[in-house]
Amino acid sequence: MLRKSLSLALALAAACGGVQHTNVSKPTSQEVNAEELAKLGRITSLRENGGTLFIGAEKGIAAIDGSGKVLWTLEQPAAMARLLEADADGITFTSFNGDGIAEGGAVAHFLIGDLGDEPHFKDQSVGAATRDGKLLFTAPAMKGVTQMSPPAMTKDQIGVSRGRGLFVYSRADGHEIGRSPLLAELLVDKWVLNASFNRPAFLNGAWYGSHLTDFVKADGKGEYQDRTRIWRILPVLGLDNLTIGPVLFKNRLICGNAPYEGDKKAVVFAFDKEGGKDWKEYIDDKASGVGSITANSERLFVATNFHVKAIDEKGSEVWDQVNKKGGLYPSKYRGLKYAKGTNHAARRSQGQLIVADEKNVYVATNLSKTSDALTVLNAKTGEYVGSLDLGTFVSDMALVGGKIALATDDGLKLVQAL
Repeated sequence: MLRKSLSLALALAAACGGVQHTNVSKPTSQEVNAEELAKLGRITSLRENGGTLFIGAEKGIAAIDGSGKVLWTLEQPAAMARLLEADADGITFTSFNGDGIAEGGAVAHFLIGDLGDEPHFKDQSVGAATRDGKLLFTAPAMKGVTQMSPPAMTKDQIGVSRGRGLFVYSRADGHEIGRSPLLAELLVDKWVLNASFNRPAFLNGAWYGSHLTDFVKADGKGEYQDRTRIWRILPVLGLDNLTIGPVLFKNRLICGNAPYEGDKKAVVFAFDKEGGKDWKEYIDDKASGVGSITANSERLFVATNFHVKAIDEKGSEVWDQVNKKGGLYPSKYRGLKYAKGTNHAARRSQGQLIVADEKNVYVATNLSKTSDALTVLNAKTGEYVGSLDLGTFVSDMALVGGKIALATDDGLKLVQAL
């Protein structure tokens, strides 16, 4: 009872007044302008593992250490997006090109898009490399018009969502092991292509993936074991449009949605290690859905376009902060975009635009017409700490060596964490 009362008091205190940019400062930052990194073109993905930052870019992949030193680069055929995952054994990546999109606007279209379009893609592939930059393989994926999600991986497999299916590939050579259909197989291209392409997850011997209203569990061969789309017809359990997840947190799979009905609040869902529903928690936001999720060792931090909320592993609210005069308004590439005249939402980009350490939460927000900021919140209380003026727009973030790595419109920057 005492714990619940304390959590409620903290939540009420944090929500009072809302967050605005009242304490703005320039961060201590370092631009990584290495010539070899610049040759790879625009950065489209960042992932940290074991103190190394791995970088996916239009023309290849690279790695740097926490000081900003480039460890290696590996050039690859040009792609509009190259999306990474990393573990102790190496890295995997997916890549694809726009089909019918002018070359000069390809990456910008991928990053921010337009839900009025029906974007088509081509040249889909999967690849893998060692941690020291040796290319193991690149392999073509099944041809189709959908993009590829960022990959997830085990020691011997790679999992990717293609919207119409959850695909499993060999980590040894990239051949397709199997696939599980997603609900989107029944829908027209426009809805499938204009949804969030969510990174899958692997837990307790099974693959999990989501797209639109479908949440699927598949075995190690990619064959589905359970399809929870039926929850859509049950008002209490309905998933609606899953805009992000599954994200692994304390042996649970976390997803967030954007309700199709305009009078419903956004929801965070937790599934247990068998894929069964564990808990759900509402976000006090009827104007948008869940666009970003991160965690530290204790809590989840979930962002909609106007709220940032801390949730414990049991699904209880710890604190909830709300935007006031732009303090939590989404940055250029963060948050959800909506199809004109509808409640159909998708994430603006694949970037991880909220990160957290044990002390603070950093969320990418709008500061001005020419600059994003990092709004900093105390991880334990939700109290506003300050805003870091980035002087540019950020498309992806990762923590490395006590710094925040930023993929920006002006290149790679390392910002000192507060």
